[in-house]
Amino acid sequence: NFKWFSVFCLILFFISIFLTFVRGIWISIFFSALIMSFVISYKKTITIVLVTLLLSFIAYFSWPTFKLRVDSTNIASASNMERINLFKLNIQIWKEYPLLGIGYGENLRRNREYWDKPEWNMPGDYITSHAHNQYLNVLATTGVFGFSFFLCFFSYFLIKNLKMLKNEKRNISFRYALIFGCMWAQLEFIFACLTDVTFEYAKIRALYLFIWALLIAIERYSDTMIDESNIRGDKIAS
Repeated sequence: NFKWFSVFCLILFFISIFLTFVRGIWISIFFSALIMSFVISYKKTITIVLVTLLLSFIAYFSWPTFKLRVDSTNIASASNMERINLFKLNIQIWKEYPLLGIGYGENLRRNREYWDKPEWNMPGDYITSHAHNQYLNVLATTGVFGFSFFLCFFSYFLIKNLKMLKNEKRNISFRYALIFGCMWAQLEFIFACLTDVTFEYAKIRALYLFIWALLIAIERYSDTMIDESNIRGDKIAS
């Protein structure tokens, strides 16, 4: 029953993500699922790839909305050119303020100031937005100094999660499922940060911070169980 309930929840999850038509999340979930499926079985990975390609092929030729969303991925489209220009602009900002950045949120507030410069000379109604890349956005706003701390937090919990996954026996236990799920969520989030400032949306950041908190809770629970086991062992020995 638990397995079937898990499958049902997973199907609902993928349907909800699919219907958002957010291409960056499609890509991040696909690649993170690919990596985590390798942990389970390379044969299942091949199956996932084939099924995904088949479903995408069917959706592309039978669902106009999906086809339009995929076709708009063309790098020459207006919306994508806007993102490319914003990406280049934030690289320029980082080069001008390499150590401490321009200031948190200032790349967005001073966007128009840059568009008016001769090297850009953009029209007055041109888009003003962030970098659409979490890592570049942190670099542009907080510089190398802030970016190093940002990477420290990400790396610390990712490495911790990886160690916990390696140390845990591969079985169908609830604890292993939690650790595995945390690893998948972290990988997906890292990929998602390549296409948007995901960490800066409070409703998304809260979910990611919950993953970090869950890892700490699992680790401390294990330490508590070990301590209690040692105490019981000492009592028996005495």
